[in-house]
Amino acid sequence: MGGGTSIWASPEWRTDPKEIFNPKLFYLAITVAFAGCSYGFDQGNIGGVLTLPSFRHAFGLDKLSVHEADRREGDIAAMTDHPYVAQEYMEVCAQVDAEQEIAAGHNYIQVIKDIVFIRSNSRRFFLASMLFLFHKFTGTDSLNYFAPEIFEMVGVKGGSTTLLTTGVYGLVKLVFTILYVAVIIDRVGRRKPLLVGAFLQATSMLYIALYIRFGHPSAAHGTEAGGIVAIIWIYIYAFGWSFGWSVAPYVVAAEIFPARIRSFSMSFCFFLNWIVDYAITKATPSMMTNMGWGTFLLYAVLTYIGVVFVYFCMPEFKGRSIESTDDLFQNSIWTMWRHAYPTEEEKVRHGTEDMLAAKMQADDEEAVAAKRDASVVHAENKA
Repeated sequence: MGGGTSIWASPEWRTDPKEIFNPKLFYLAITVAFAGCSYGFDQGNIGGVLTLPSFRHAFGLDKLSVHEADRREGDIAAMTDHPYVAQEYMEVCAQVDAEQEIAAGHNYIQVIKDIVFIRSNSRRFFLASMLFLFHKFTGTDSLNYFAPEIFEMVGVKGGSTTLLTTGVYGLVKLVFTILYVAVIIDRVGRRKPLLVGAFLQATSMLYIALYIRFGHPSAAHGTEAGGIVAIIWIYIYAFGWSFGWSVAPYVVAAEIFPARIRSFSMSFCFFLNWIVDYAITKATPSMMTNMGWGTFLLYAVLTYIGVVFVYFCMPEFKGRSIESTDDLFQNSIWTMWRHAYPTEEEKVRHGTEDMLAAKMQADDEEAVAAKRDASVVHAENKA
């Protein structure tokens, strides 16, 4: 399960234009999550079913005429001259040339040197690592693993009532995460939902801490009015999590690293994610026993700090190409708030506009020359 998340580091999962977000990343995440709950499957489900003649016949894939096949091939060939394809190709070429100029060879020692000594890379690495740390410092793992105990701390009676409130908490996270992935992230971006969601999470933890400290709730006396409000805040916490830290670190990390250091950097981020997850789940029972309400106050403070960090250090990546982030990370990480929202020029790697214009001019000149040659040949044949 842990290793499965490393697939996020593969650039093949970022095949869509920069103007839209690639939902396959989240389909993968949902698949990995459900795999942990539904281990085992029917071995009769053949992975190569698409290649079976019966399948191709059932869906009409074997009935394409020669004309239809030729037309589709022509449509694919025509795409190579599309401005977007040409621009994307120029950006990739510029990225490859820049990385090849940095150093020859590829090994882990050289990759680590690139991360440490190249400032733009170290800034990316620092940003991604901090995002994964704050992702865990919100206390979500404590709520995931110890939700029944936490609901009892705010006055919910044990048994079926606790299980019901816990189930609703998980359902809220599921529904709003799907809503965020399917609708919000492409239209609003990553930065604003993260700021709003993290602020709601921090405020929820703060209320729970203060209620436990001053309300002295007890499951034996039933759920009081303050406890009901605390339950509502826990659900608001789930809502904020779905729109904030649940997704943003994975998306940002997949978008900022150049190909040369992407694999190592993403692997480290996921290692950090799971090792901190393990530490928090092991520490939570002792924290709730010895710190009590202070556990939630600690999470609130850390999450508020995360909000401040995101505001100053995390720009918006919606609409940016992966290659254009090279220009972005030439700036100090602490001044990213000044470049939070990209202009149209900043969405494309610097210099590719000139390359694209030169290519288009060369293509135009070639077309004019071909037309002139055709006219000459036609005139000669007519003569």
